[in-house]
Amino acid sequence: MSNSIINTLCLKIVPIAILVSATSGCANSEKQYSQLLDARPTPVATAAITEECSWIDQELSAIDTNIATIKTTKGFYALYGPTAVMQEQRRINLLNAHAKSVGCSDDTIS
Repeated sequence: MSNSIINTLCLKIVPIAILVSATSGCANSEKQYSQLLDARPTPVATAAITEECSWIDQELSAIDTNIATIKTTKGFYALYGPTAVMQEQRRINLLNAHAKSVGCSDDTIS
């Protein structure tokens, strides 16, 4: 094989392989996060609902911080950034659904 063919293969196949491996971990991570939310007890009392909504708000804030970090980390964003941001967005969607089922105010839900 000539060097140009090897270079072409490396430039096309390696990034695809990295993206596939990164994406396969996302589905599993999303499932685990969904299971974590499902395992949380559904609050009934007003104080418990307020506490759960506060926890959700903290989680959403942490995810926003993660997204900002992902977007500003040079090198990482080029390879994994879009996939990592999509994973964080799916976590936001799961949290928003959980917030609605708990009865949080619209201020908590982004």
